[in-house]
Amino acid sequence: MKPIFKWVGGKRWYAQKACTIIRKHLTGTYYEPFLGSGAVFFSLQPERSVLCDAIEALIATYSRIREDPHDVWNWMKSSGQDSNSKAHYSLRRHRFNELLMHGTYTNEFAGLFIYLNKAGYNGLWRQNSEGLFNVPFGDYNKIKLPTISELISTSQILQNANLNCVSTSQETFDIINNTSSGDVIFADPPYLNLFNDYDGMLETKKEFHEKLAIALWQAVTRGVVILVTNTDCNETRKWYGAFADITTFNRSQSIAGTVEGRKRWNQILAVGIP
Repeated sequence: MKPIFKWVGGKRWYAQKACTIIRKHLTGTYYEPFLGSGAVFFSLQPERSVLCDAIEALIATYSRIREDPHDVWNWMKSSGQDSNSKAHYSLRRHRFNELLMHGTYTNEFAGLFIYLNKAGYNGLWRQNSEGLFNVPFGDYNKIKLPTISELISTSQILQNANLNCVSTSQETFDIINNTSSGDVIFADPPYLNLFNDYDGMLETKKEFHEKLAIALWQAVTRGVVILVTNTDCNETRKWYGAFADITTFNRSQSIAGTVEGRKRWNQILAVGIP
């Protein structure tokens, strides 16, 4: 199944290849510490999983879809009326921020999250210094909201998932450190030198990435298979090359409204097998 969200850095294009590797080794629990749109998870559909992200609104939305996909869909459809109107988008964003600031993660909140993800610029998630969601209107000719069938399928796949919002980098490492033989980790972190600060939610500069590599190496020594993506640079090749096989790929990424933000660059996939 394809994920319901648009997401910068999403791995829809890689999901099937990742699943081929994962299915050969997964006998325990599947871990995805940087969930985002969950392209690999929704393609894999594992029996047991631990899913994490630093964006509390995203995890809350997945939780509401899991519990009540029909009502979330109703709120989403209501939010999506006149979806090509900038004025309507601004009103829906304002209502979303009212709920966000109060931590009111209801079905209405989830419906608004889905609508704003589809109608906002590039499917971005961004908050200002006050914590308000401030992604501008995408000005698309047409947006495609998920169908009720897609939300129900998403709900069903999430039934056995352990959803976690992590508020610190250490919480991410603690979850990785809890893995054991037979588990598989797919780690798709905010890339080094590209997303150096995960929108203020997680510190993701060089020190974070080095600690992540150490945590994943330790997981491999416990019998865990790891797949991790990142920028192709001297640092990542040094960290992962010591215990994992590295392949490269060249992808473009729309991370900004400028040509510079859409350039192609080399990335790595490191696969560590005990």
